[in-house]
Amino acid sequence: LGGNDEKDPSASPTTSPTTSTSAGPIAGCTVPAPEPTPNGKTFTKAPPMTINRDKIYVATLQTSCGNIVMRMDPQQSPATVNSFVFLARQAFYDNTKFGRVQNDPNFGLVQAGTQTGTISGGVDYTYQGETPPPGTKYSRGVVAMANSQGPSTNGSQFFIVVTSADFLDQNPNYSILGKVQDAASLGTLD
Repeated sequence: LGGNDEKDPSASPTTSPTTSTSAGPIAGCTVPAPEPTPNGKTFTKAPPMTINRDKIYVATLQTSCGNIVMRMDPQQSPATVNSFVFLARQAFYDNTKFGRVQNDPNFGLVQAGTQTGTISGGVDYTYQGETPPPGTKYSRGVVAMANSQGPSTNGSQFFIVVTSADFLDQNPNYSILGKVQDAASLGTLD
């Protein structure tokens, strides 16, 4: 994961979180993932702001079904991008898996971000994420933070929208982390 100057799109990430999944977000993928071995890291305090708000950050999620490249813009969500970058640089996401693969034609998503490989728990801190502005669309390829009661309860869990859902757009309550660079790479969850 690295900060890339928008003027230098050839700059490459320095670290990539590895996320395994047995039901892959890549079209037609049925490659079983080996059982992940998360490192058990935990953090009890949100990190100080360390990212450069003038750079675009890129994360490559390496899955058993191929890579998912995500771009993050700290101008839109500085606290959210800062927390994700911190956790990725600390290898928090390494060797974890997607705990939720929701194959619903009205709202498909994949969710990750815990050491347990479930959608329960996460990092041991919360932070005040950004409330998306009215009119925000959680369209295919959007990556947002999962939370329990709004952006003030953001932690480490995130989800990727595979099939858009209008109900999310009506009450934008999930901080936008970024967008999958090539949403077509998500395929379908069939």
